[in-house]
Amino acid sequence: MQRIFREESCEAVIGAGGGKVLDTAKAAACFLNAPCVIVPTAVSSDAPCSALSVIYHDDGSLDRRLPLPKSPDMILIDSELIANAPVRLLVAGMGDAFSTYFEARACRASASDNIHGGKSSIAAQGIARMCYDTLLRDGRKAKQAVEHKLCTQAVENIIEANTLLSGIGFESGGKGAAHSIGDGLNTISQCKRMMHGEKVAFGTLVQLMMENVIDAELEEAYCFCVSVGLPVTLAQLSITEEVPACIQRIAEVAMQPE
Repeated sequence: MQRIFREESCEAVIGAGGGKVLDTAKAAACFLNAPCVIVPTAVSSDAPCSALSVIYHDDGSLDRRLPLPKSPDMILIDSELIANAPVRLLVAGMGDAFSTYFEARACRASASDNIHGGKSSIAAQGIARMCYDTLLRDGRKAKQAVEHKLCTQAVENIIEANTLLSGIGFESGGKGAAHSIGDGLNTISQCKRMMHGEKVAFGTLVQLMMENVIDAELEEAYCFCVSVGLPVTLAQLSITEEVPACIQRIAEVAMQPE
């Protein structure tokens, strides 16, 4: 891509598509020191707004997370296009956004760094909480609307939560167990067809159990996942055989320092 950019005397990098395409465009633009325009065709993750590219191996497992010096220069989202995309993509984006508040809160409580080596701020925590509150209020309604190819205010709100609020929230707040467990699930062959947000949503529920949160908070989070169709069991992640070995593998990957 960088070679083509230079040979064709291009002026900007435009990434249009899903998360992997957008992450590729963001990384290439930064290496080229060129303006970057992002055009998501689905809101299945918070990749559009973040200064981060996630690099995967060919088998789908995580290679590394590449911090970038800046976020994209422009993000253009056509709400009608999002409303006509498969509903599973919208729900997966809600799963990714679902983790934002709980991971940011955990990083704040432990004084951990965010992904760029800074500390979480009051504003970051507020944005992360706003993301979660928007999911609770509008997530189910947005899913129902997109099932009928309708673009309602609830859909508009979830587009913003899945991209802007989650993107700023996770970047400024930090990552926690939810994404680490998602990384572990990436190494399980049975999960290859599961989307990033689906795995992270399950990891979020595991994180809440690890934190031993009060019953009401765990119930609220669990009911949200059920209401929009996010996985809440290993079987829903297609892990039905050699379960103890799979759990061991997921745990080993999740506990790696990186």
